[in-house]
Amino acid sequence: PDGGGGGEGGGGRGGEDKKVLFPLGQLNGKTMAPSSLVSTKLMDSSFVRVTLQTRRLLQELQIPAMAETTFYQRRLFDRISEIPGDVAADALLEVLPQLPRLSRETDGKFKTYLRMQAF
Repeated sequence: PDGGGGGEGGGGRGGEDKKVLFPLGQLNGKTMAPSSLVSTKLMDSSFVRVTLQTRRLLQELQIPAMAETTFYQRRLFDRISEIPGDVAADALLEVLPQLPRLSRETDGKFKTYLRMQAF
């Protein structure tokens, strides 16, 4: 999964300790995945997962990473009816423990967004 497009793999944990090198040209038109905590099942080929060291380098080069809240809004909550039930359930279980942190990071805006969603 590291350095690849995403969409494959499991729950999204543990990928940042692997060392995978890839040419920067592979980043053309791609977005760096927010972190190792997001589910790879919600990613498509527009995302690239990277090691922690590579993430730091890319941040220094000002290559954008999508914020976790934006990722979950666009890839999970806005598409929940289109996502297979088991994938959606797994992703929701992964995001639930992170909700307090995500809400704090957005000054409560993420919590307000979630309140407006129909589940």
